[in-house]
Amino acid sequence: MKREFVAKVMAWGVAVSMLWNPVAVFAAEFDEGFEENYVEEFEDEEYVEVSDQTVIEEQDDEAFVESIGMTDEELLDLYNDYVESNSSSNTGLKKRSFMVLEEDNSAKLLNGFVEYAAMNGIIRNNAAQKDSLKVSLIRAQFKAVVALSKGVGYSTASALLDHSLQNKPSNLAYSPNSKFAAQIAESRECEAIVGDFKKQVEGLDITEKIITGSTTLNSTTDLHLSYNKVSYKVAGKKVDGQWKLAITFFDRYDFEVQAWKNTMTSSDIVKIVNNYAAYAQENGAIVPYDIKITVEKSF
Repeated sequence: MKREFVAKVMAWGVAVSMLWNPVAVFAAEFDEGFEENYVEEFEDEEYVEVSDQTVIEEQDDEAFVESIGMTDEELLDLYNDYVESNSSSNTGLKKRSFMVLEEDNSAKLLNGFVEYAAMNGIIRNNAAQKDSLKVSLIRAQFKAVVALSKGVGYSTASALLDHSLQNKPSNLAYSPNSKFAAQIAESRECEAIVGDFKKQVEGLDITEKIITGSTTLNSTTDLHLSYNKVSYKVAGKKVDGQWKLAITFFDRYDFEVQAWKNTMTSSDIVKIVNNYAAYAQENGAIVPYDIKITVEKSF
């Protein structure tokens, strides 16, 4: 079923909260050839290497969803019509790119819409089509969050969330010359790791050393929403009196509901997260994937 979609511009107020918590770095020296299981598991994964200034080709928001026979905008238009006609609590709300609901109503309306679509021939009345419609609708809602976060400067957070809104997102590996590596390299958490490495090699007659540990990337809002707690491995080599470090950060991307809720002060955005985050994870609309970012430092 195709309908003409009328886009309406909505202004959202978002306050950026910078989280300046102390960095906790837990480093440990390793015997040659030995690595902790969590690092080894990440390194054994297959990754798409990303070395330029982009994360990965962004998904087309206007893309046609073949499994349900309509575009994201057509789907949202149809869903918003359904919500407006079935929820007395939303009387007076105008049609928009997503619908703000009271939390208690979201599950009922979401499941009701899927049944409505099946009963009215919008989709075939079978489990596969119903599941596909539900996942497509939830992803369309989260693309509104992607657009908002990108618009206020959270470029990494928006790109990583967008990459998760597909059935089989690839694992991503960012090289030292990518802007995402540069973002982490400039963070105070990365500087703390370098400082800890310096302390561990000070006064030692060695030319190579490996340490691993974990830290929380939260010195900027974009880092906090993108990665938060990560593992890392530092491989250092001393050449002509200078230590050269390759610091690889490992993370498994999974939408951090509480982090987004704590950061976004707009009640509309908080309600979107409240309404759909649990369903997104339960129904496979947001799919986790692995990320590794390599940063180069020297001293």
